[in-house]
Amino acid sequence: MQQYLCVENLTVKPARLDELLRRTETELTARYRAMQGYIASTVAKLGDTTVISLSIWQTHGQAEQAIHTRNVWMNEDAGTPITALQDQIGTASFLALTDDLSLRIAALTGPFAPTHR
Repeated sequence: MQQYLCVENLTVKPARLDELLRRTETELTARYRAMQGYIASTVAKLGDTTVISLSIWQTHGQAEQAIHTRNVWMNEDAGTPITALQDQIGTASFLALTDDLSLRIAALTGPFAPTHR
């Protein structure tokens, strides 16, 4: 089964990165989890003002909807800390996981902790 990655490169106003990461974890991730086709997501902090956000979806259309959902979420807050944004959707060639993934997932707490349906 093909999976689709939504890759977002973001530049954030200085001193607002931690706020964006917190809000992404608590607000945007909750919206993604409620969407059909959501598999996983994470954010990588690259510097004081830059991050990459990755989310994995079952279909290309669902990945496109994720971008739309993110845009709606950003526009609800006129004071968004994002100054530049580039997003792309691509197909996942593979996803390699560690054998002890269940132990690593079990250690997670908070909004990123897995939910069981």
